[in-house]
Amino acid sequence: MQRFALPVVAVVAAGLLAPAASASMADEYTPHFDPTPRHVAFIPSDGYTETTEYELLGVPEGTVWKQTGEDTLRNKAQLFNGELEYVDKPLGVRLNNHTKETPPQPGENVIDFMVRVKFPDGSSELFPQQVKLTSDDAFYYNPTYVERITADPGQTVTLEPANKFALDLPTNAQWAVTGGEGWDWSVDQKTGAITATVPTDSYSSASFEVVTTFADGSQRRDWTGVTNTGVGVELPPAPEPQPAPEPTPAPARRPRPVHPPRRSWPWSLECWRCWSAWQRLRGRSCSSSCQSCNGASTAGVDHPHGAPQTRRPDTFRMNSGSRPERPRSRRAPCGICQKQNRGQPSPWPNPPPGITKGAPENGTPLRR
Repeated sequence: MQRFALPVVAVVAAGLLAPAASASMADEYTPHFDPTPRHVAFIPSDGYTETTEYELLGVPEGTVWKQTGEDTLRNKAQLFNGELEYVDKPLGVRLNNHTKETPPQPGENVIDFMVRVKFPDGSSELFPQQVKLTSDDAFYYNPTYVERITADPGQTVTLEPANKFALDLPTNAQWAVTGGEGWDWSVDQKTGAITATVPTDSYSSASFEVVTTFADGSQRRDWTGVTNTGVGVELPPAPEPQPAPEPTPAPARRPRPVHPPRRSWPWSLECWRCWSAWQRLRGRSCSSSCQSCNGASTAGVDHPHGAPQTRRPDTFRMNSGSRPERPRSRRAPCGICQKQNRGQPSPWPNPPPGITKGAPENGTPLRR
């Protein structure tokens, strides 16, 4: 059996004539996430930061990606989305203090990981990725005191804080402590340790509130206290009771005014001027007037005292037995009636309003 060897020139010519394979999208594109450092706020209630999202950059439309299947829940950075299947969602990242590896550190935390990217042409490839995160100092440090300890009177105790997470507490923080009323206590501004002495003359316990302010201005808050057992307490003597203050005397009541005795009514039932004055002030019509005064006031007859009197519009006027109109002048009883009737009982049950009882000695007419 004979074997024929092809010339070398023929083999080379065949390789040149074969068509060249086209490059895939995995070779043309370089997928990546934003490499700029980002600040994420911490959540005071736990050891995580808020989650920040990254869009996959440098890829054509229709590209999907997924993680490599690594469990990141106990890493210093937790990754979300794309754990099991290809997605076109953003990548979620947050820092984690509950980690088995090196914990997050103050400053920039560099997170390296791999993602598999699948392009629209069906090609896929693993690409290394890197993001950088930083957070507040209060995320890395959480000073925690013992909840409460017990001590006897006169005993001095020290309450020292410890970081809830892996790092040591900083020495440049500021410690603001309130509470401990009636106790002798102090705080070390470098370590945050509280030194307190239990009083020997009191059964009171002490509670402290500690606010820690870090270099970047973020804060943490915690509480601690000391319970006083009260063993051997020597109470101070009770103060002597103070005398009760004298009662304040009630203010004196104003004395009731003493009015002068009632005087007799100086007017006459038979005097027309007296009757007219009383009638004007009372505002009533006459129903039982004397014939003498009534006749003098209506018919112009002579006055019983001798002075002729006639009806005058400014003194008294009757309108068919109706209520008399208010006069335009207010006359007082005549002086003759005042002199004659002084000392006699009042003829009217109620004195006319506005008229002063009694009469002056010289007989001057009374006025309001």
